[in-house]
Amino acid sequence: MLAYYETNQNPYRIFKSSNLDFPLHMHRELELLYLETGQMHLVTKDAIHSLREGDCAFFFPNRIHGYRTEEKSEGILLIVNPELVPGYQEEFREMDCEDPVVRKEAMHPDVPYCLNRLYEERHPACRQEITGGFLSVISGRILDALTLRPEGYQEPADLTHKMLLYINDNYREPLTLKKLAETLGASPYYLSRIFSRTIGCGFNEYINTLRIDYVKRQLRRSDAAISQIAFESGFETLHTFNRVFLSMCGMTPSRYRKICRSGGQEGGV
Repeated sequence: MLAYYETNQNPYRIFKSSNLDFPLHMHRELELLYLETGQMHLVTKDAIHSLREGDCAFFFPNRIHGYRTEEKSEGILLIVNPELVPGYQEEFREMDCEDPVVRKEAMHPDVPYCLNRLYEERHPACRQEITGGFLSVISGRILDALTLRPEGYQEPADLTHKMLLYINDNYREPLTLKKLAETLGASPYYLSRIFSRTIGCGFNEYINTLRIDYVKRQLRRSDAAISQIAFESGFETLHTFNRVFLSMCGMTPSRYRKICRSGGQEGGV
């Protein structure tokens, strides 16, 4: 499953989640999900974890993750710029955790307490010092409960961010790895390595998935000709488009549109 790069303008967000379903993604912020009730699945690049009431998941910056709820779940989601927790920036920059899940049995009571206080005082009038204090307590308690390891070599986060942001803004235009490398001032080989190590797929697969997602949205919403949608998405030939669509969706574009219009579910719909 493809992971996309999420960009956030706010350095700090906290909100209640209900029956959370969110695809694989990554961003430059820290993220913590505390599950208050129900059950859900936490999806990472390499594994799927089951979360139960009272568990939490914690992600360092630029780590691929997603969520899936099959029945019911209620929780608190915290997304914060690491710069708001200055006392732990070195850990967030140089370390990673072997398992992002902290079970209820290992959870310090300060964590749910501070999360709820942050949620109650999330309005802009709340003093920054108070917010920073709660964030520091949460980070410290979570780091104490995780098994940390040195991250070792990691591709520069700024370059990964710039690369994925540029692609997300330009994938419907003619775009090659060579052109991307020239734009960012890096070698094609280096960018290809970032894709394989960080994103978990190749450049062409990433581009094609974004384009096919665009095509699927248009097939559901628009009456435009399939050929027009294919070219608008960035594919340069119908032969390539039809081959990629069939490979990714298990059916032709016309079949996909027909099923969506009839309200049915089949294959990759």
